[in-house]
Amino acid sequence: MMSISELVESKAYKKIMAKVYGWGASVVLLGALFKIQHYPGATFFLIAGMGTEIMIFFLSAFEPLHEEIDWTLVYPELAGMSDVFDDEPSSGRLKDDKQRGQKSEFQKKEITPQQEFGAMEYRNETPSNAKSVSGGASNIGKIDKLLENANISPEILDKLGKGLNKLSDTASKLTDITKASVATDKYINSVNNASDSINNFSENHNKSSEALKETVSNLSNAYLKTSDVINNSGEDLAASYQKLSEVFTKDLSSYSEENNTHKEQLKTLNKNLSALNTVYELALNNTDEHIKKSEKVYDGLDSIVDNLKNSAEETKKYREEMSKLHSNLAELNNIYGNMLTTMNINSNS
Repeated sequence: MMSISELVESKAYKKIMAKVYGWGASVVLLGALFKIQHYPGATFFLIAGMGTEIMIFFLSAFEPLHEEIDWTLVYPELAGMSDVFDDEPSSGRLKDDKQRGQKSEFQKKEITPQQEFGAMEYRNETPSNAKSVSGGASNIGKIDKLLENANISPEILDKLGKGLNKLSDTASKLTDITKASVATDKYINSVNNASDSINNFSENHNKSSEALKETVSNLSNAYLKTSDVINNSGEDLAASYQKLSEVFTKDLSSYSEENNTHKEQLKTLNKNLSALNTVYELALNNTDEHIKKSEKVYDGLDSIVDNLKNSAEETKKYREEMSKLHSNLAELNNIYGNMLTTMNINSNS
């Protein structure tokens, strides 16, 4: 069963991931395009694009980290060069506190003569070629001048001899040259292994660069296609806006004409309303006068009704008196009749 670390370091996985990066970027851009242009199915494509991007980030988390090779193990003279570059004012690079205040563990250690010898042997150099002849001659001339100008006494020479003796004793206590050769052989083997690792790293780097170039080309093609689609959509949108502006202009002109007609009709309506208000005021005034006159008539009718009531009583009395008069006249007629009859009888007799 292959582990995850072995799987992500395999060539097949790297080739597949190179394809996945390109295809995933295309799906993400397609979802963004559908969402921006509000095409049908934009929600589905956006969810698909975001899901693809989430899956790509999830898979990329298992990829191994890029290891920085310590070239000072192969070339010890490179140790400390970063400090020289840091001291240059024209470098212009910002470094954090760790880069300015700390050195690598290799820089803190002293380079042993065996390591120096092995490094020179690996570069096919000899200790005698480490320095130029002209530089050595100039240094000897400087020493001669110093000896001529300085007052060197026998005591100083005696101290120098004692120091050289102590130096020879210290040199005799150093590790045997055979041990140094064994250490040198081990160091050379380590250097060979490091060179093999560097070759493998260069091959992997070339493959990664090819995959990256392919991914970049796919991504650039996708961007070009997307830009073409966006340009076409922009042209269609501009044409739609132009048509909409023309329709809006026509509607606005017709609306302005209708608005003028409406204003004239409103003016006529205002005149009619003002005339109607005048007529209404006149009618209201006439109605008030008519109401007042009606009140007077009603008051007269009340008096007439009262008079009629009073006249009815008087009429009743008149009828009674007339009936009495009629009865009295009837009696009077009877009396006159009787008198005439009596007179006629008396005359006849």
